[in-house]
Amino acid sequence: MMNPVRPYRHLSMRLDRLWVLVKRVTILFPIIAFTFLLTVSAFALIRPLTKEEQKELRKHYLIGKRYYNAQEDKKAIEEFKIVLALDPSHEKATIYLSESHYHLGRRYYRDKDYGRAKQEFEKALAGNPKHRKAKEYLSRCRTKVKVEVAEGVPEEIVTEGPPERIVIAEAPKEEEIEEGIGVLPSPLPPGAKVIHSTDVVSGVKAEMVRGKARVTIILSGERKYTVLERGRPPSIIIDIPYTINTVSLERIVVNQGGVRTVEVTQYRLVPMEETRVVIRLSRFKEYEIKSKDNEIYVEFEE
Repeated sequence: MMNPVRPYRHLSMRLDRLWVLVKRVTILFPIIAFTFLLTVSAFALIRPLTKEEQKELRKHYLIGKRYYNAQEDKKAIEEFKIVLALDPSHEKATIYLSESHYHLGRRYYRDKDYGRAKQEFEKALAGNPKHRKAKEYLSRCRTKVKVEVAEGVPEEIVTEGPPERIVIAEAPKEEEIEEGIGVLPSPLPPGAKVIHSTDVVSGVKAEMVRGKARVTIILSGERKYTVLERGRPPSIIIDIPYTINTVSLERIVVNQGGVRTVEVTQYRLVPMEETRVVIRLSRFKEYEIKSKDNEIYVEFEE
């Protein structure tokens, strides 16, 4: 005769095994999910940037450097954050971001705003833990924050001059030399301030098109410009207001179609940003200037 308890015993054993399996899955699922998300994130980090993303990264990096050199640290920080959002491994942007936070902290420190200064020095050390000056000032700020509420604390007299700003030497890349795109070698004047820049001059091309010399100025947006002629044979001077120059080569040698050279400089930063393009001719040539979208064309007759 069959034991009536036995089927229930088998059922109980199966339920126990099922419960063990459920517990294992419950434990392993978060680990599997975390591993999956980590893998996806790693692939996202190592994904190569598209050409458009590379151009966008380059533009914000160069604008950030100009703001940094012009002591506009808050604006520089925003630009370098955009660069690092596109490429978290960008070493130079990391260095400049750390330095921008350090200099902004120094400014708050001089204004005796020790709370904000402390935050900026901490951010500087997050990007560069070996930043000796940031460590020193952070220590001072912590002391100040603790005792500034006490009565009779004498004010500190800051006798140090403005801190020196770093310069990262960079040579233009080979492809940038061909296209005339990149970093302007000469630094901005000390103390110069960028006011309300909205566009950049990102490239200049000189080429022969159907036997005619053509110079193309590439901007990030449409801009008005003024044209002057000076000298004999004349040099054609094109001034483009409210722009920052990011062209790496100050001088492009052409020697074709009556055009000797094309020179690009940051003509001034105050009272407004202005880029100057000078086209030097070997002989007098009739020419036509026109613009379309974000490009300005100077085309010379044969």
